[in-house]
Amino acid sequence: MMNLSPQIVMNNLLYSELADIYTAIAEDRDFKKECQYIIELYHEKAHHTQCLRSLELFAGPAYHSACLASEGLESYAFDSSSAMKSIAKSRYGFTDEHYILGYLPEDLRQFDPSKKFHIMLIMRYSLGLLNYEQVEQLLFKAAELIAPGGIIVIELHKIPLLINHFEKLDIKTREIVLDNGSKVNCRWPAGKIIWEEESWQVKMPIKIDVMENNKSISYDTTSIETIFTASDLRRIIRTNPLLSLFVPDTEQIFTQSKLLVLRGQNDF
Repeated sequence: MMNLSPQIVMNNLLYSELADIYTAIAEDRDFKKECQYIIELYHEKAHHTQCLRSLELFAGPAYHSACLASEGLESYAFDSSSAMKSIAKSRYGFTDEHYILGYLPEDLRQFDPSKKFHIMLIMRYSLGLLNYEQVEQLLFKAAELIAPGGIIVIELHKIPLLINHFEKLDIKTREIVLDNGSKVNCRWPAGKIIWEEESWQVKMPIKIDVMENNKSISYDTTSIETIFTASDLRRIIRTNPLLSLFVPDTEQIFTQSKLLVLRGQNDF
């Protein structure tokens, strides 16, 4: 079984030297609509309305954190990529206090457990950047940081879309034009998905073609992920009395993914 170290994860060039391209191609969703829905999910069973605090893990360019901040939340972002942090600071004005660099799960201990979060996000299939043991550690620590009635929102792959190498995934191929006029074509996955024989870990080839001033540059990189399901997370949290899991109906908003919600079980 592959053990995903920070070095392996960062082998995906889209999270490092091509972070600006990732930021552009991934800005293809209605983040405001998604965040408003997530806030509604929180309020379904929790009624705290003053000074809500959010934390987005694996934040990347921090699209969701920026939207939550615009909705009045005290919003924090966390990622291991300094390139992504630079983009978030430039685009959205994040400060060093509100965008923290580190590796998960170990660096989640940077946060003071007495200062709880009402909403925690793990979006865009990012949980798959960790293995099972790391996810168990992450959720155990995250449960300690969640306020009574707070939620941890996790976006996972839809298993049926994995069939035939994401042939029915709308965002498999994306074409954009950057601010400098360069044309970008990104295919993710760009070919056959390679499955580990003893686990749900996969390697997805990625190909990025950039056309600038009539010159073409191609990049080949790889995304290494663990595919998690709702059943996996139920098993992982089965001994954690602080969390319960439910699967909301989000088909109209998250059409290409599966949303799971862990809710803190402390007294409200």
